[in-house]
Amino acid sequence: VWDDRFVTANAATLTCQSVDRGRTLWTTDLREHGYIVGRLARNDDRILVPMSKKRVVQVNAADGKIEGVADVETEVGNLIATRESLISVSPVAVSCYPIRDQVK
Repeated sequence: VWDDRFVTANAATLTCQSVDRGRTLWTTDLREHGYIVGRLARNDDRILVPMSKKRVVQVNAADGKIEGVADVETEVGNLIATRESLISVSPVAVSCYPIRDQVK
């Protein structure tokens, strides 16, 4: 929850709603990147989403637009973001990636 909004996730969709009214602000379909495989992480105004197909999708928290997709070498899982690193904990690996201004 931040700025009076919250994001929920199902298999391959993110939905952002306002806390006060429960109104849907945006919905983002991520099916082309697989399905969500762990906990999301937030880094400033970005939501980082762990996906099957060994991908992390970067979504703008304000409008739900996909800003970037990173293909990685190992399966991703639950994400933890710090200012400088993205840590992924999956059943098969613990990985750490540098956070850049934008995932490309």
